[in-house]
Amino acid sequence: MALRRAEAEDPVIERIRQAWEVPQRNRATSAALRFGFGRFSKIRHESALTSLPLQDIEVFVRAYLYQLGLQASISLTGGSLTSLGANLQSMVGSVFSHYGPTDGDWMLNAMKSSLSMLEEVEGKARFLRMPVVLAEPEYVAVLRTGPALRALRRFAFLSRVNAIVGAALDDILSGELVTSPIKLFLFCCDIEQSSLSAIVIHMYLLTHPSCSGLLQIWEVKN
Repeated sequence: MALRRAEAEDPVIERIRQAWEVPQRNRATSAALRFGFGRFSKIRHESALTSLPLQDIEVFVRAYLYQLGLQASISLTGGSLTSLGANLQSMVGSVFSHYGPTDGDWMLNAMKSSLSMLEEVEGKARFLRMPVVLAEPEYVAVLRTGPALRALRRFAFLSRVNAIVGAALDDILSGELVTSPIKLFLFCCDIEQSSLSAIVIHMYLLTHPSCSGLLQIWEVKN
């Protein structure tokens, strides 16, 4: 029964073709925006694409991030592809003031990386494996109206959260509670987290003597 259900969600023909169509794209991008860049195993599981190799998921997410960076650059500067680099550099102050220096820096680096890759691809110095479903004109047009910038901001935020949760997990497993409990709590208390992250945070608060007040708030909220 479980096997039939898995095949219905992710048909064999799709495994053979390894083709990305709109439903797969939407599930994978939604999962990526929920868990953050680098969580490829979690993204594969949550998007019901478990039959695909993890490498295919990584390639897709990297292509998605490339497309986000490129389209966010265009929507931010309003420039053409030939002048994006110079226009983007002039927007640094505006990005930092609107998104904050930490997230703004992450977003700008993502956009600059996309522009650099575009230059290498156009110069035939690099090959880009871009799923057609991420390059559809209608989809790209929608990204330019604002979703690309919002998605990059989400990735930037989640990169900080995942780093903090990862550090907390390392601290707990090694027995060295170094990560600031206040910082961990403020970043993780009000955002959607996986069950593992919630367990890690709870364990951290339980094992840190200075966290009694935060622990009571966390247990009430969860």
